Amino acid sequence: MDIDVRLKVLSRMAQSETEAAKATIEKETKSAALALEKETDYTRLENALTILKCIGFRQSNVATSAVIAFMGAIESRDLTYSEDPTIVALLTERRTSEELLVRSIETLVAFRYLQTASAIHALIPLSVHGRERIRQKAINGLVQIAKYDIDIFYGDTEHMGIGSGPQQAVLHKLERFRTQFVQSYLPAVLTLLKELLSPEMHGSTWSAKSITLTRRGTPPEAGIPSIRSRSIELLKEFYSLANTAKERLHVITVLTTATRTAGPGLGDNSREMFVRDSKAVLAFFAQLADTGELVVVQKIEHNSYWIFCHAIHDDVRNAAIQVEAAISRNSEYQVFRTLIGFEGIFGNWSEVKEREFDPSKIEEMRKGRARDFVAGVTETTYSEWRTRILKYAQVESDDLATFPVFYYFLEKFAVDRPDLALRLLSQDSEGLKRFLIPLFRGLWNGPRKQNFRDLLVAWIERGKYLYAATKQFLSNDDIDMDLLKNIFSMSLKVNDLSPIREMVSVAISNYDKGDASVVHAIMLPALEVLTKNCDASWIYDAWYRKEIEDVVGSLDEGGRLLMLSNISVLRKIDHHAERVLAFIAKKQPEMVLEMLLERLRREGLGKSGENPQFEAIPFELHELREPLSAIPKVAVAAVREQYDGNYGMFVHRGARLLKIIFPKLPSSFENELFACVKASGVANLEFVLAVLRNYEGSLAIKEIAKEIVKSLPSNSPLRSEVAVALESTGVVSGEFGMAEAYERKKTELAGWLDDSDEKVRVFAKQYIEDVQAMSSAERKRAQEEIELRKFKYGEK
Repeated sequence: MDIDVRLKVLSRMAQSETEAAKATIEKETKSAALALEKETDYTRLENALTILKCIGFRQSNVATSAVIAFMGAIESRDLTYSEDPTIVALLTERRTSEELLVRSIETLVAFRYLQTASAIHALIPLSVHGRERIRQKAINGLVQIAKYDIDIFYGDTEHMGIGSGPQQAVLHKLERFRTQFVQSYLPAVLTLLKELLSPEMHGSTWSAKSITLTRRGTPPEAGIPSIRSRSIELLKEFYSLANTAKERLHVITVLTTATRTAGPGLGDNSREMFVRDSKAVLAFFAQLADTGELVVVQKIEHNSYWIFCHAIHDDVRNAAIQVEAAISRNSEYQVFRTLIGFEGIFGNWSEVKEREFDPSKIEEMRKGRARDFVAGVTETTYSEWRTRILKYAQVESDDLATFPVFYYFLEKFAVDRPDLALRLLSQDSEGLKRFLIPLFRGLWNGPRKQNFRDLLVAWIERGKYLYAATKQFLSNDDIDMDLLKNIFSMSLKVNDLSPIREMVSVAISNYDKGDASVVHAIMLPALEVLTKNCDASWIYDAWYRKEIEDVVGSLDEGGRLLMLSNISVLRKIDHHAERVLAFIAKKQPEMVLEMLLERLRREGLGKSGENPQFEAIPFELHELREPLSAIPKVAVAAVREQYDGNYGMFVHRGARLLKIIFPKLPSSFENELFACVKASGVANLEFVLAVLRNYEGSLAIKEIAKEIVKSLPSNSPLRSEVAVALESTGVVSGEFGMAEAYERKKTELAGWLDDSDEKVRVFAKQYIEDVQAMSSAERKRAQEEIELRKFKYGEK
């Protein structure tokens, strides 16, 4: 029996309470479970999971145990395939143990309200799986288990709700986790607790025409206040079990969830619940604010200030002020907030809340304090500041905006205290690896430059700090060409491309009009090396620099060709690369066009490298469009020359390139296409038709299409390609959108029925009849689909 038919039958039986139905469901469940245990054929395993997902709720213990055991075994099982070898070869990459594991998770989540504890225990370890897709699927499954669902909580007209039963089961499981288990899987555990503390519950209602999403506040009933209190206590306990600062910050973030509400209009009981929980969280924050890690204190300050500003009661506001007072007593944090604290709150909270936020004034204030700190670094205080600097240098952040003031402080320290800065670098260069550049720049421009240069030369000879040594010369008036050449040579020797990439930016940033020596001495050799290594990532650090246009303008044809060769190795031409290409195209558009065509050739020959995501040309052009559209004759001739008779592929390659260069079909471009049509020949007509196919049936192509019809024999198969180009609709909307689009197409060519050319009249008559038939068929299909949806949802 076909699997779809079988599922329909089993689905109906699963709703029946007859003895025969029960026996069948039991038999099918055991059969599917046995298949998961013993089978190796992919299709049979896939079908077994599908069947269990459909009927497993009737025997959830058996189904859940089978799925969990399968999840533990599938990745070590050798899969087999029963289909035709040709089909297997095409589908094997998608039909893997990973795909079966994903389906297993989906099946397990389907039983979440029946086997909550088992599902949680199986999914949490998968949250650290080696594959991102599995990790994300497991986390999403945990969210589905723990979240508040309006329909499950309250029920509907056919089923009674189960209240907070699922959340009670989740919390019961969490409270019994062993310490080692929590420490191993803390992020997944926190995912569950965040859902338990959510201030909102959601629901959805489907109909034949729409889906209605519903949201409401989490109510203070059905045991929810107790769930929230116990969850907060668990989080306080888990904070002490966290292994890293990142995990402790995660705990703080989830705790903050307990202070949020669903919005205004809270009832008295709801308000009381949220006030109680906010006070409990803020009291814990106040305990940590005195002695906690500095990055944690910063997060506490940021979150507590947010709570203060959105407080729903004076008791919450007062509790937040207690956190502010505790933070003010932490003297080390006051220094940290100035130098690192991007999320810090500067000033009295009540006053800060009332005044307009001006980031420039805050940054200037922080820099002023940083200068005061530098003034306080002496021989006497050096040891204390050395410890502090090294500690701050270990702070992790993905946000570059975290460190500008610290950079400023370090550079100022190197300028004003060069002897101490040189000592710090000599003693602790490894501990300062992420912050060497500001120290290098400060010392390079100070009285200890020669001493520092000697130290730098020694490091370069050992292949150390090459990137920082290069980057210090960005926009630097005192560039050292000999040093850069030594760095270049050593980078090649140790096979480190990062300094070589940076040399391109150094050359651009130090370009002086009239003197391109730095470009020829540094940038061009760097581009040669990067091209050989298929690396063009320098572009992401250089595309926005104000000097880039002048640098490109200063290059001769060989230099521009070298830059184009390098850019051509990119996986895709995005807006960063397009900006640089536009500067080249303003000088030599033909050269850029040839580079794009070469990328298309590589793609067509399968020589785009090992990256399957290679995109020869962009979806659309912005800055490049203007300079390339200025050469329509050259563009048409160059693309026409590339046409090799493979019409189907050319539509999506060379023809599409012309479409993105000339999206509105300007007259200059249209004239070139007319010239191709008049030149006759099947290849010329196919070329023009491939281009027209990209315009999605736009009215702009009518005249060219008519000219092609006139030039074609009445029995030419290319007439159907003309019809396809004209029938295209692009994006449509609405249930009858396609039918209405076809009806518009019919009227657009009505004028051709009276054309003086018989070929045009005959074509138009047949075209209009075909479009009318497609419109009728599409309208009928849409109406049938509407009726089927209404039947599915019980609507008349």
